Amino acid sequence: MCRDSAEKLKPVRLRDGRRVYVEPQAFVIAGRRMLLAGQPAYVWRREGASYVPEAGDSVLGVVIRSSGEAEIVSSPVAPARASDVRAVARYDGTWRVVLAVAGPLKDVESRDRMSTYWSAITDGRVWRQVVKLPSVPGRLKTAYASALIETRDLAAIAVPLESTDSVKPGTIRTDVAVFERVHGQWTVHVVETKRVAYVAIAASPDGALVLGVVRNDSTLTADNNSFFMFEQDPGETTWRDLGRVIRGGTHPVHHPELAFVEDDVAVIYRVPSDLGESSRLAVRTRRGTTEQAISDHVEDVKQATLDGQLLGAASLLFGGNKPSSSRTLLVRRYKGAGFVTTDSVPTEFQSVTGITATADTLYATGPIQARSAQEPVVASYLYTAAWRCDPR
Repeated sequence: MCRDSAEKLKPVRLRDGRRVYVEPQAFVIAGRRMLLAGQPAYVWRREGASYVPEAGDSVLGVVIRSSGEAEIVSSPVAPARASDVRAVARYDGTWRVVLAVAGPLKDVESRDRMSTYWSAITDGRVWRQVVKLPSVPGRLKTAYASALIETRDLAAIAVPLESTDSVKPGTIRTDVAVFERVHGQWTVHVVETKRVAYVAIAASPDGALVLGVVRNDSTLTADNNSFFMFEQDPGETTWRDLGRVIRGGTHPVHHPELAFVEDDVAVIYRVPSDLGESSRLAVRTRRGTTEQAISDHVEDVKQATLDGQLLGAASLLFGGNKPSSSRTLLVRRYKGAGFVTTDSVPTEFQSVTGITATADTLYATGPIQARSAQEPVVASYLYTAAWRCDPR
């Protein structure tokens, strides 16, 4: 039996009381502090009876304490513009960050014209090891990059790579560029997939990398977003094709996230339907793949992990055509071979695009729109749920 205690929702504020909004492209806890990073990022300044945003290309995000108090984190590559941020906690309480950097936005398509890809480490105040990642022919679709992962031995991130097919001139193909940092050096290798909708990556307990790719199965007459897996042994650079793990078809895989249940690979994903999205968990074992439902009527779902192991999931459920206040935040802990609900509360979150956790506490962040004219148009909020499970 699981039970939740001391849940609370509070706005993210700077020490001087100013409210902030940060697009939660990365939300990761390290020690007792959380890095919330992404673009756009606003600091709201009070002017008379209203709030106006202080926006700047130099602001990457904030570091938040569990109290909700925050400090601004500047971009490591000023004055260029950062986007598509990914971050991971490191063993020493710092964060490694990977981000795309381009010039100022001039039109809606300029996000796709990413100039360079960078990696850096921060403690929230100082940046170090700021390096440009290796270039690769083609166009990196960094908005669809996987999570960034790091172990004691390596760091890695997977990014869809669009290029012209050399065999069929004039045809565009999408493969996966896997950036890896081993022995202090970044390299990039391309996994040939020809088409990609989503990518995910994780490191197994023994150090092997597992790559998840969502694409249509070309061996079938008709298919829609099946899930395939590749594996790379520790110390190797080649990838082994493990084949299709989940058949899409009438239940296409969207927004997959990879983790582990002991030594087995776990995939949390969303399935759209005429009645709204549902969320599911698939676990691949040596005996095959088992699946189970997490929740229905889902607007958003994110997994919670610790050291690569699946802890649980947080889902934002909608109430049909009811007002946005009818949304429900559902927190479920993975225990044994299934999920146990630890919290279910009404929420004003517009989306839950940031989840991070420790062994006994889950944190979620998302935007909440102004309740009145005396509040910022949209601001970041922090939700805390202390979850505990009886050993039986």
